[in-house]
Amino acid sequence: MRDRLQTWVLAAAVAALLLAIAQIYRVNLAKTPTNLEGNIAIDGGMTANPPQ
Repeated sequence: MRDRLQTWVLAAAVAALLLAIAQIYRVNLAKTPTNLEGNIAIDGGMTANPPQ
């Protein structure tokens, strides 16, 4: 019984860690500056859009 409980606690901890990492990624991605077409804008670089 105790082994099962430890397994479930470990699985829940791993799931919580993965969700936290995903949330951090989403927050950092939302803070990334983009140009009008939604591409990531790089300061001092060429346009993020390839020439057409």
